[in-house]
Amino acid sequence: MLNTTIVAGATAGLTLLIGCTGAYAISRFQSRAIGIAGFLILASQMMPPVILMIPLYRILLGLDLDRSLTGLVVA
Repeated sequence: MLNTTIVAGATAGLTLLIGCTGAYAISRFQSRAIGIAGFLILASQMMPPVILMIPLYRILLGLDLDRSLTGLVVA
């Protein structure tokens, strides 16, 4: 139960931090690059998540995070 609470809390906090700063940048600043970044974010959400499993595993394996809570939070 403790591991689940740690992973859920860290994941929620990290997602909130990254999401809020990204949303602020996209909504506040208007430029061509921001429009392209918004389109890429939308396009990446249309991709099935299964495609990312093997590359993500290889990255976590290379960073020696494959058997840790930190690796689970990052994933």
